[in-house]
Amino acid sequence: MVAKALLILKAFVLASFVAHYEAVSSLHWSDASGLAGSDEISIRGQSAKSSISSGAIPDWKVGLVATEESSRHAAWWQNLGISSLWGGDLPSVASSPAQNQQRCPVLKLPDDTVMAASSSSWMSLQGKWYTPTSVDIATFDQNYFGFTPWDWNATAKYVNFRAASTGQVAVRTRLYTDAAIQRAYTWNVPVGSQGANNSVARVIDEEPANIALMDCVGNLMYVVRVPNPETIILYSRNGSIITSAVIEEPILRMQFVVPPNSYLVATAEAPGINAKMPVNQIPKDVEFGNVLPFEIQFAPGGYNGSSPLMDPEFRWVLAVAVQAFSVYKAERDYTPWQALLLSWILCISTYLLSIAALCSVAFMIYRCVYPHHEDRLKDHYGKIASNPFFAVPERPPHRDQMAMQSRQYAQQLGLHGKSMMPYGTLV
Repeated sequence: MVAKALLILKAFVLASFVAHYEAVSSLHWSDASGLAGSDEISIRGQSAKSSISSGAIPDWKVGLVATEESSRHAAWWQNLGISSLWGGDLPSVASSPAQNQQRCPVLKLPDDTVMAASSSSWMSLQGKWYTPTSVDIATFDQNYFGFTPWDWNATAKYVNFRAASTGQVAVRTRLYTDAAIQRAYTWNVPVGSQGANNSVARVIDEEPANIALMDCVGNLMYVVRVPNPETIILYSRNGSIITSAVIEEPILRMQFVVPPNSYLVATAEAPGINAKMPVNQIPKDVEFGNVLPFEIQFAPGGYNGSSPLMDPEFRWVLAVAVQAFSVYKAERDYTPWQALLLSWILCISTYLLSIAALCSVAFMIYRCVYPHHEDRLKDHYGKIASNPFFAVPERPPHRDQMAMQSRQYAQQLGLHGKSMMPYGTLV
């Protein structure tokens, strides 16, 4: 009986999810079709009719909003944000559904951006992005405290990137092993591509790992992988290579190029562009949590074959990749013991309190059904009996006993054996 009830409940929840996401999808496309009708635009894959010439808009940008007719009725589970299977007809560099719906802000960067940690404590890491003229663009933070005390290393914690104006999370990153990212997002490096061999894949230091770049709702957008200590590769959600760079030493510098023509996309250098300072000579007072400051400079784009990563709305991808790599590289051997201990204490206390509350509720229900014998005695002889409003009255005597008491009382009054006089009779 219980199994049947659980099966019915599961079917009801599944049907509710289907109805909800179908309603959201139909509403989204009805709004899009209404806008298209008002502007006399008909979106059918790569065709668009408008009073504005479509030749001025690149095809890959038109593809961000103009999807194929078949993709409008995609499976409902692709909208849950639990895998990398979204936007099958979109280019490798594209906005996520949450970004298109303005649920996640988009970080637009200028040509030059400075990225540096601003504070570090036993509980969290804080930092910000700003222009060379000290105009804040975004912030990032990593909280070591949480309800996952089994994550001993700080690299297992999320790094959140927020818009400086609103403080809303725009992007999240997390370090995964090959098996973990396969379980979480069904993502893996295509066989035969650079960095696909796990025997030589070494991220951060001696361990294969991947840095997942997700939007604010958890949709996987990009993956940063370091197959060896000298190379960093940016993959798309479907496993294709977008750009790569050589990690130069002793001056820590990365020049991202687009394969196969090797056109320059951006240059990142610590502590700044053209500083030409070895890592061991960077002043320690500019490092918080051993995170090195970086400056990233984007190459001019707009030419034929240029990468979309050069556009302001997608520059955040490389900036987040460099910043996340810098954070996780600095934390590869760091364990926040104080935050970890506090997390364990809080988790154990919460579990114990939950078990105690559950046992208390069960005992109360048991006593409501089976009250203690002393509680029943208190109803007659305790404090409850002294209050006539709460006291339980005693059971009346048997009728034979009541008749006997009535005769004895009549005898005491001398009325036993005498007939009752009619009403109004004068004695």
